[in-house]
Amino acid sequence: MGSIWLSHIYLGRTDDNNAIYGIENGAGSLFSTALSDLSCEQLAELIIIPQSPSYYKLGSERLSARTKRLLPVCGDYEQPK
Repeated sequence: MGSIWLSHIYLGRTDDNNAIYGIENGAGSLFSTALSDLSCEQLAELIIIPQSPSYYKLGSERLSARTKRLLPVCGDYEQPK
């Protein structure tokens, strides 16, 4: 049931005002890569954005701060030194 929801989740709009729905489309539209190739940080951003797409816009300080709080729970993430 969860995968159906993730394929329809709203992630905001592209620069040319097209709506982005689904995490696979989000990976392509927001990061120009396949979902399976996302970094831990990019995946964290895709998890955060649906909570409030206009508040957590890609590249915003709000999204960056929230992502930094989420990353330590990501198993393969190492903080930069």
